[in-house]
This record gives sequence, structure tokens and C-alpha cells, in this order.
Amino acid sequence: MAAMVGLSLLGLAIPRVRVSIIEHRDEALTAAAHRGDVWSMRLLRIAGADLKRPGPGNGPPIVAAGWTGKTEVLRYLLDNGVDVNQRDKFGYTALIEASGEGHLDAVRYLVSRNANLNANGEDGTALRRARERGRAEVASFSKLTVPKIVMATRPIGGDGRRTRSGNTKSGS
Repeated sequence: MAAMVGLSLLGLAIPRVRVSIIEHRDEALTAAAHRGDVWSMRLLRIAGADLKRPGPGNGPPIVAAGWTGKTEVLRYLLDNGVDVNQRDKFGYTALIEASGEGHLDAVRYLVSRNANLNANGEDGTALRRARERGRAEVASFSKLTVPKIVMATRPIGGDGRRTRSGNTKSGS
């Protein structure tokens, strides 16, 4: 009889656990991203969790992973179609969060995946947040401090050719 009671209690508990997971899977996904638990994220995705949608009251998983510097989670999310520049309700991206928390490896990884260096959250860009929070190593990271400038190549000097200023050289 005791075995039957145990089985019936177990039978009742399993559907409740399943319902709970289904109802809170997106929130659980963000929590798993925060912890760096890619294995749980994979299981929650199989259960139908959306890698791009934040749980109630939380930011999206990619922003949570940036905040905690979980590079493996960032890789998993980006390899599965999440936008590297996805924002939370305050406008923060994973790059802004990683910069503010001083996670240099995560910053390097996000920049390598084309994160927007000029994205603004409530308190500025990734560079500004790193500087304000005293994250010198991140702030000095050359990709954050030196904007990408693409210059058209044009000849300098010579007969009738343009100078550096763009003016044509007068012949003498």
C-alpha cells in the first residue's frame, strides 16, 4: 500500500512539474544563461523556450550572459540565431553589460561577432560604462576606444593628382 501511495504521489507531481516548466520556461532560460548553464538552456529550448524572448521581469538571455561574462552562453545563443545587439527594457546590450562588469573575454567575443560599439543604454555606450565603472582593461580595449574608420584610398601628390587635403596640386 505504501508503494501505491508513493506512486500516486509521484504521478501527481510529474504533471505539476511539467506545467511549471512550460509556464516559466523563458524565465528559466534567462536564469540558466545568467548561471552559464548551457546544458539546461538546451533542455529548455527543447521544451519550447524562446532564446530571444525575456522572461517576465528579466532581460533577454543574451544580456544576462553579457552581464555575467558567460562566453560559452553567448556563443550558444549567437550560434542559434539570437541578435548580438538585442536589448533589454533599459536599452542595454550584452556588450554594454559585459563592458560595465569588466568581462574582457566576453567583450572581445561580442566585438568579434559584430556587436554594435555605438549602442546606447540608459547610461551610455559600452566604452562609457566601462570608464565610469573603473574597468580600465575593458576601456583600453582598442576595439572600444578606436572607432572603425574606413577611408577611401586616393593618390597623394604628383602631376594633377589630389593631395591629402583633397585639393588638386597646381603645377609649378
